[in-house]
Amino acid sequence: MIVPDIFLCAVVVFSVSFLIHVLLWRKKAPSRQIFSLALIFIFLPLAAHFFIFLGRFLWPQECFFSWLLNILLSLSYMMTYPAIHMCSPTLKIISQVRRAMPGGLSFCEIKSFFPDGLSAYCFDGLIRDGFIYPKGEKYFLSVFGRLVASCFVFYRKALRLPLGGG
Repeated sequence: MIVPDIFLCAVVVFSVSFLIHVLLWRKKAPSRQIFSLALIFIFLPLAAHFFIFLGRFLWPQECFFSWLLNILLSLSYMMTYPAIHMCSPTLKIISQVRRAMPGGLSFCEIKSFFPDGLSAYCFDGLIRDGFIYPKGEKYFLSVFGRLVASCFVFYRKALRLPLGGG
């Protein structure tokens, strides 16, 4: 069993699936998104691994483990997709504080983005987890918060989603 071949095959098939996903969503997001994600990330890789098996590029057990790794990557991505696609309060706070950099935002300014109220648990969690930090009366993004915000901005731009919402 050659582990680099298994890993490389799974990553290449996943990357192709992800590229297809981004290209399709950039053109026009399908109305049945979960079905489309399953088609792109579950059934397309299954077909790809079937052809890899038929072409004898990997031994049968290597092909199975490559497919299994690909499915695990795909399911992990599919679980995070709704959080990235929709507007969660946590992402909204990070996004708003990011836009206000380098000046930061006060708690009242952050609260104003939530007309229905801001969950103290959500806000405190951002501080506790090191995404934002207080300095005087204002809140700023930490290095980790900037990294996370940049990843979400890049991903949402790739899918042509608005930066402030879902």
